[in-house]
Amino acid sequence: MRTSALLLLGIALAACSSKKEPVTAVTPAEPVPEAGCEAPVAGPDDDACTAPLVAGTDRKCSYTFKGKKRSFLVHVPSSYDACAGKVPLVVDAHGATETAEMHLGTEVFRSFPGGLGSGWRLVSDKEGFVSVFPQGIGNVWEEADVDFVLDVKKKLVALGSIDEGRTYLTGISNGGFLTYWTACRAGNGFAGYAVVAGAANDAGCTGNGAAPLVAFHAEGDSVVPARSGDAAVKAWSDANTCTGTGPTLKFGGPGTDQRAVCLAGGPDEGWSLTPCSASAPETRCEVKTGCAGGGTVTYCKVNAGSQPVGGHILYFNDTKLSLAAVSWELFKAAKL
Repeated sequence: MRTSALLLLGIALAACSSKKEPVTAVTPAEPVPEAGCEAPVAGPDDDACTAPLVAGTDRKCSYTFKGKKRSFLVHVPSSYDACAGKVPLVVDAHGATETAEMHLGTEVFRSFPGGLGSGWRLVSDKEGFVSVFPQGIGNVWEEADVDFVLDVKKKLVALGSIDEGRTYLTGISNGGFLTYWTACRAGNGFAGYAVVAGAANDAGCTGNGAAPLVAFHAEGDSVVPARSGDAAVKAWSDANTCTGTGPTLKFGGPGTDQRAVCLAGGPDEGWSLTPCSASAPETRCEVKTGCAGGGTVTYCKVNAGSQPVGGHILYFNDTKLSLAAVSWELFKAAKL
């Protein structure tokens, strides 16, 4: 599928000595504050593209990249402490016709409930990582935007206390295509990828098995058909010679996963995360393991039969599953 067709929417440590000791698991130490470090504070004249990140703030950076005006939004959780150790970064790409503000959740997208967007701001606040929302030209993405996404990551690493080895890319619909393009062309650019209601281009993909991939699709998607998502996941799995099968993940229904990955609340009272209800329609995720490089592929068929656009805007689904929360659980331990 070529770019023009995408405009339908949005979319461990071993110590060596002469006497070998058994290897045991150790609990990571808490980050040690840097001596003499002072956390930055926001100033009225700060340049959003160059000033250090400040806890509990949102900013918009606009700059020229390869001769074109580009921009991205940055959300920094209140828990962020530049002196206390590096934190992960998630880059989240909107779908076609959507804006970065809508995706962040500061503006309403169509008739969908406000304040949530993709849900990554909510997970960012809960888990303490920085999230960034790049803006596509004309609200769409092309394959050339892979370079822009990589530059956004580079800029954020320079602005804050970001762990460059723990950066992740995700996107919906057209943004999901961008995620696949980036994974295929620059697989080691990010430590994990999450694709929502997206697919891959026709040129095929050699992949990067060390980076886990999670994909979400609804059977009734009327914009990017589920068969396209199926084919993209199969192509990635085949390219990475994934030979094993992991336990199926179940969210909603009897025996639901007990992690807090389902949405509660709403625009008025505020959004939160809770375990999925055993009475909610079930969403199942099949897991492939043994991929080249040690990665995994997780494919979730999300229950969204009652949602508009065939369940394409999959952040709102019948299970009430937060795809951002599930994605974070699946690849937060992955590191370049």
